Amino acid sequence: CEEIFAEKGIHLPVMISGTITDLSGRTLSGQTPTAFWHSIRHARPFTVGLNCALGAAAMRPHLAEPAGLEERLTFVALDLGHDAGWSEAVAGAAALVHTASPFPLEEPKNADELVRPAVDGTLRALRATQAAGVGRVVLTSSIVAVCYGELPAGKTVYDESDWTDPEAQTATPYVKSKTLAERGAWHFVETEAPELRLTAINAGFVLGPPLDDRIGTSLQVIQRMLAAKDPALP
Repeated sequence: CEEIFAEKGIHLPVMISGTITDLSGRTLSGQTPTAFWHSIRHARPFTVGLNCALGAAAMRPHLAEPAGLEERLTFVALDLGHDAGWSEAVAGAAALVHTASPFPLEEPKNADELVRPAVDGTLRALRATQAAGVGRVVLTSSIVAVCYGELPAGKTVYDESDWTDPEAQTATPYVKSKTLAERGAWHFVETEAPELRLTAINAGFVLGPPLDDRIGTSLQVIQRMLAAKDPALP
């Protein structure tokens, strides 16, 4: 990948995902997590993820297998609406991956219930990151921040230059929250933190095995599909 980056004159974060296939704790290529890491570390990945079809309980013992993981992996609870703890959480970090944003199954009547924590939380994370001297930020945005608006005449495909109109009639509170949060992030970097390298990922939908019993809205959508609870589904 470094050769391609050099050829194109760009540098993007490399994000790698592996799969633990069974109770042996090995990947599809037969490697242990440690062997898997040593085989890919030359790429200097920004993130490395492991998933396991057998569930979180079967995954946890293998996450503890790499040497020193228990010393390098820590957890902290933060609030999108309050400053407490953010500075301490990002201290010493090389990068921030900001994925938190309200995503309820039912849209609230008051858009600010989603807009404020989404926008304020994103800016709070960016300010803490800037203050800590962290140089790289990856923001999980959404395709809804791009495609809720009219395309210009002659254009048939949405791309990174397009923005959703948050005042559009079809823009739900969630659509507004994701659009305004990403716009706020880019504006902050452009006007207050040009040293930050920001990447926004505009995902269409995010799925994966949960790490505990709290499955979240995305998997609740799949539950409803499988149970045929929504009118347009068989």
